[in-house]
Amino acid sequence: MEIKKIEDASAANGKKSFEPIRAILIILAFLLIVWGIWFMVSKFRSGLGKDVANSPFNLASSSLPQKKPAEVLPPPDSYYKNFVKIYTVTSAKETYPDKEIIEIRVPQANLSSVDISDWKLVNTKGESATLGRSANLPVGGKVNSTAETNIKGNDILLVSSGHSPVGVSFRTNLCTGYFEQFQDFIPPLAAVCPNVSNTNSFQTLENDCRSFVYTIPPCTTNTKPFPVGTSAGCKSFVSSKASYNGCVAENKNQTNFYKPEWRIYLGRDTELWAAQKDTVTLLDEKGNLVDSVSYGK
Repeated sequence: MEIKKIEDASAANGKKSFEPIRAILIILAFLLIVWGIWFMVSKFRSGLGKDVANSPFNLASSSLPQKKPAEVLPPPDSYYKNFVKIYTVTSAKETYPDKEIIEIRVPQANLSSVDISDWKLVNTKGESATLGRSANLPVGGKVNSTAETNIKGNDILLVSSGHSPVGVSFRTNLCTGYFEQFQDFIPPLAAVCPNVSNTNSFQTLENDCRSFVYTIPPCTTNTKPFPVGTSAGCKSFVSSKASYNGCVAENKNQTNFYKPEWRIYLGRDTELWAAQKDTVTLLDEKGNLVDSVSYGK
């Protein structure tokens, strides 16, 4: 009986020493299984990533119809296409807005009055500027009111990206050359104005006064001192006639008083057109295409 007890004790001690080893083996086996599963999944995903582009189940490469990006359609043609044309864009390459000039012409002589106040010029980047309102008959020395810019056949528009030296866009006339005396216009206004000596009251002046008037250049307001002894009537004549407003008052009823040239200013502080390459697009008030011209390579 003692021997049996000793054997049972030995068996119990062996069983106790075996159980921790078995637990460790079970844990190691479990970790090995987990690692194996992780390894197989990683390999599968890696292979799937390489082959997914060519997989017949890949919708991107399948023959199923794909949704195309929306096309940007050009604007429809304006009624005024071929009536109004962008003539030159050479000065658009300038880097200063005051020097950026787009010349637009109306080659169709039979085109009647058309309001272009809401027409726009657009560059390649989609930036736009409205031609805007203007003064049909600007007045010197005051803030001018503006109205619709109405052009007609044979008119020429010189459109500057910058600001107007006189504050507004305007139509030129026989007297606007006076503006050039005290302001810088690009391109310069023509210094061609009616001669002051052609006014009716000129012949009533004394000889010394007439001689002085002859020394005043065309389109120029007198800034020289009058000779000693010049009469008050002579001074009044020169100050009232040899000026822009005096010229307008004297000549505005002439049939050729208005010129077919407009100076349009977009009022920008930065350039609108790229220096190297751009497309100048003219749209009417409905957003329809009037004309488009590209420059550069």
